[in-house]
Amino acid sequence: MTDLELLNQYREGSQPAFAELVRRHASWIYCVARRRVRDAHLAEDVTQAVFILLAQKAWKLRAAGPLQPWLMKVTQYTCSHALRTEMRRRAAETRAAEIVEQTSPATTSTNEICSDVDQLLAGLPIMEQQILLLRFYGQRTLAEIANEMRLSEEAARKRVSRALDKLRKALSTSAVALPATGMEHWLDHGAVVPAPAHVASSGSAAALAGASGAGQSFQFAKGVNRMFIWSKIRVAAMAAMILILPGILCVHLLMNVRGQDQSYVPSTRPTFSVADLNSGSKNVLLHLSADRNKVWAFSVPVGGDWTQPKPAIPVGAVVEPILTENIAAFRAGSWVYGFSAMTGTWDSMEFNNGVTDNPSISAAQNIAACRAGNRLLAFSATTGKWDSIEIPDGITDNPSVSSDLALLYEGAYSFAFSSHAGKWRAVDSATHK
Repeated sequence: MTDLELLNQYREGSQPAFAELVRRHASWIYCVARRRVRDAHLAEDVTQAVFILLAQKAWKLRAAGPLQPWLMKVTQYTCSHALRTEMRRRAAETRAAEIVEQTSPATTSTNEICSDVDQLLAGLPIMEQQILLLRFYGQRTLAEIANEMRLSEEAARKRVSRALDKLRKALSTSAVALPATGMEHWLDHGAVVPAPAHVASSGSAAALAGASGAGQSFQFAKGVNRMFIWSKIRVAAMAAMILILPGILCVHLLMNVRGQDQSYVPSTRPTFSVADLNSGSKNVLLHLSADRNKVWAFSVPVGGDWTQPKPAIPVGAVVEPILTENIAAFRAGSWVYGFSAMTGTWDSMEFNNGVTDNPSISAAQNIAACRAGNRLLAFSATTGKWDSIEIPDGITDNPSVSSDLALLYEGAYSFAFSSHAGKWRAVDSATHK
């Protein structure tokens, strides 16, 4: 009879069915607990607590196969709770914080190592954990495993082999000193030994006593129940954060965009948009006032609001913008202004007030550039910023621009501006600087 069949009979009120479940699993649970807590009496309390929890949660379990994985998880939780409780008790009594093994010192190291193997096994995926618990902890034959899991015997053998390979791999990458070649021998002969005769009977009696018990095993069961509740709360909180966090980030970004400094937002649709002088201005829209002394720009990729340049355009200046796919740029008075569709922002730069010529701006897809007296100025759509560099006297040419590059060659000097870096760079072939 399978574990699920016995569990269903217990749900219908059969105490002998529950007693059979206890008899079937008591030895391996006791052995796992004994290796973990290293105290025979404490291991008995842990075993009783596991079956108390099984009796309490029998009607809520939705297991679709053998109970071993669930029982292993509860055993590990209960051992952890028991160790913490015992350490607090001993600390309060000013004794050693560690729980001392009550068997011979020669077996302590082995117990510690084998307890680590138990925990590595408990960390395997559920299918591998289930097959190894059935085979070695439940001491089932391949035929019995095949019958319980509705497999062929050959399929059961292959699953056991694959699960052992995964456990060996976990063992090889851990700090556990048990040789991988000796693992299967230990699982076959040392993982489970018969528990003391009274463990099964006391475990069954304690579990069937319900909530009326008051011993240490019942306190352990209550503590593990609280651990289960907090574990579910943490999972629910993390799921809620995963669902809510994207919404919070979107609201935060929207508020940042809305909070940008704007002097004016038109109350009506812009009166016109301008076609690109080069290849089509699909990413920038402009709105000009009737006297062409005020301008607002809108970035199609970024969205947000219509924005004006800062500082304000000098009174009396007439805006004659140059548009490319990602840039709007113009000169007004002693200032040059640029708007980037890639950042959705304006930037401006004042050039030398003593300049007598009228800087002519050239623009391509991601760059606008000009020469103003002894300075070269360029605006990058990528950074949304202007940059300038001084040039020697005597240079008269203007920079030429391409999609992402502004260049000026004259004499021994070369100047280059990349839209990606947003900075001018120069070289003098005479001095190699």
